[in-house]
Amino acid sequence: MNIRFSTQHLADVFAEEGKYENFKQLTYDLNHGNDIYEYDEDGNQRKISKKEANRAVRKILMEVCDLTEEDVKSSKRRKRAIEAHHNELFELIESDIDFKVETGLQESEWFNDFVDRRNIALGDDEEYWTKENIMFVVAEIARGQHDLNFSRVCVA
Repeated sequence: MNIRFSTQHLADVFAEEGKYENFKQLTYDLNHGNDIYEYDEDGNQRKISKKEANRAVRKILMEVCDLTEEDVKSSKRRKRAIEAHHNELFELIESDIDFKVETGLQESEWFNDFVDRRNIALGDDEEYWTKENIMFVVAEIARGQHDLNFSRVCVA
């Protein structure tokens, strides 16, 4: 599979065949709460813990940021690395963020009782009606700009 990355550095990190596909499958399984398995040379299956999976994702993200274990101990080096590679990091985790935004709170009883979700792209109206004074909060996600804007209005 020939994947086009935004930078040569990112392409170099994932140059090994199957590395990117394995990374995406790992992050997908972590986000969806799926069991994760690895296979040895003989084809024997072993379940991997979430801690091990998170460690594997962390290792790849450190590689993307050109960080070593020693570098990670320095908040200054971490901050500089993230600043230098923030677009590459977002490119890798964008689909995971979209999934969390879409599904992250929907299983919460509070979310379902008190939050009214609208998606204008799917034809939902922008009109809201209430019989009581409420705090009205709107979150807007701009697809092209990767922005999340919140507005709070007291409706009387």
